[in-house]
Amino acid sequence: MYGAGDMDKNTFRLFDAISRRAGKAIVDYGMIENGDRIVVGVSGGKDSLTLLSVLLHRRTIAPVDFDIMAMHVDNGLPGPDLEKLEAHFRSLDVPYHIERTETFRDQAIKELNCFWCSWNRRKALFKFANESGFR
Repeated sequence: MYGAGDMDKNTFRLFDAISRRAGKAIVDYGMIENGDRIVVGVSGGKDSLTLLSVLLHRRTIAPVDFDIMAMHVDNGLPGPDLEKLEAHFRSLDVPYHIERTETFRDQAIKELNCFWCSWNRRKALFKFANESGFR
């Protein structure tokens, strides 16, 4: 997605605006430094896929060198088509990891809520990032 040839004119303008703002924030807040290894949590939705594409684009023009890996946490609930998500990661030529968790096997459905689900996804993401040397 981050190649200009893949987008129509309006999509490119929007992507360019988002990328420029992200670049400004990265510089203003010192968010990425030379040698950083960044894991991007990708749910399969528009927001996380756009973030991944923006960071991949910024990496091509950034004055610093950094690595990116995409990660999806499959919690066992219905969600994105994992084959399509993996194909998308391959098309972007980005390393990826899909973490399959068992968090819902022992949890009563009535006890599930958005906070609990997102907390467990973040927990899996942070654990993987720490064990794999990502920021």
